[in-house]
Amino acid sequence: MDLTSLTASDLKKITSLIEKKSKLAEQIAEIDRELASFGSGAAPAPVGRPRGRKPGSTVKKAARKVTRGGGRRGAVRDAIVGILKAAGPEGAAVRDIADQLGQKSTNVHAWFQATGKKTPEIKKVGKGTYAWVE
Repeated sequence: MDLTSLTASDLKKITSLIEKKSKLAEQIAEIDRELASFGSGAAPAPVGRPRGRKPGSTVKKAARKVTRGGGRRGAVRDAIVGILKAAGPEGAAVRDIADQLGQKSTNVHAWFQATGKKTPEIKKVGKGTYAWVE
């Protein structure tokens, strides 16, 4: 729209539309206030998601999520090695190891594939069965 080509009637029309818009905005605000009075007294929820942490969350909760799988470094290795040494040369099944550790068997399988193969004393002696061989 070219502002230089506006006529007086165009300006009157624009002015009336702006006034009509402000009246409607006031009516909407009044309706929102009435609706809020029926509920818990809280204002209506803002549109869109606010940035930052969710209301009610604390740093303590956020820090707990980071250390959730926690424990000290190498604790899983020590536990698995202890189970394998106790099982003897026949070894132990991954499912049994997972049950004793309270973990999923897929996680224990992944541990053997990634970390366990770096330990030369751990040998696979059967399908899903590992043993500590010295």
